[in-house]
Amino acid sequence: DYEETPIYSFTDGDMALKCYNQFLSTQVTTDADIVALAHYNAGYCHFEMNNYDKALTSFDVFTKQASNADEALLTDAYNRIGDCYFHDKAYDKANDYYAKASLSRAGGGDYALLQQAVISGINKKNKQKVAKLQQLIKLYPQSEYSEEVYNEMGQTYLAMNKSKNAIKTYQELVER
Repeated sequence: DYEETPIYSFTDGDMALKCYNQFLSTQVTTDADIVALAHYNAGYCHFEMNNYDKALTSFDVFTKQASNADEALLTDAYNRIGDCYFHDKAYDKANDYYAKASLSRAGGGDYALLQQAVISGINKKNKQKVAKLQQLIKLYPQSEYSEEVYNEMGQTYLAMNKSKNAIKTYQELVER
């Protein structure tokens, strides 16, 4: 059943993309959510092939057309749009999409907060970076990114000449 099996997970991304493009061009269905999901899956095909401009377009179409989208998919699409902009060094646009994703509790919010923190660091806004990292720890204490978060925070404190805070942060990392 094509609704349940995303083709983008198959090993041949080119073939999967051809299938999605064929599906989208033939208008097999008028169900807007199924069409939107095809755009989402095509976005992943492009993303995995490092074709970020086309991935961004596909994910954007998904976010605009999927009226009944699962919140986790929508959050993921916002994160991938953010990643596409991040790859192109359009950090303000990336941050806008990570901000949308960070509001979700359906999964992916921790990743979005981490990316926002990274962007704050790139923009030399270390206080803002630390605040985002602390927010991530508070909201997602069991995040798969916890180790990276503590490490980033420790490095940022060192860059801010706050060695006591850095030591405390690294101690918390070791004690986890």
